[in-house]
Amino acid sequence: MKQKITIVGLGPGREDDITLGALKALEQGEQVILRTSRHGIVPYLESRGISYTSLDDIYDTSETFDDVYINMIKRIMESAEEGDVVLAVPGHPMVGERLTFELLKELHDSAYHIEVLPGISQADSVIAMVHHAGVEGLKILSAAELPAAQLDP
Repeated sequence: MKQKITIVGLGPGREDDITLGALKALEQGEQVILRTSRHGIVPYLESRGISYTSLDDIYDTSETFDDVYINMIKRIMESAEEGDVVLAVPGHPMVGERLTFELLKELHDSAYHIEVLPGISQADSVIAMVHHAGVEGLKILSAAELPAAQLDP
């Protein structure tokens, strides 16, 4: 039987912004892994009795960002060998979240069943704050992965 990895979006950090689907998955998860515990929603998760581990230590022990994601995937796969995993990431799992894309690329033909539950992205929050109804002219970039010379504001 395939091990299940459910990737949920935590939203931008306020408890009002987490989806019911994500919250349900976190509350029912056998193993909950947060990409980072340095997120505004964490005190709310703790108040609901959700136990978790985080991948924060990997940032400190990896030499490059490429190593960070390799080590995160390795840890997630090791955890999945022990049972189903709920992986929680900031924002929306499919908007600017490299870990999601690396997992999908690495595990696409494997023995894992991956489900992605949406969340509210930082971009959604910004668009709502500036009352911008369309996405024309909107460009979302990952600053950590983009050389400064390529920025085109």
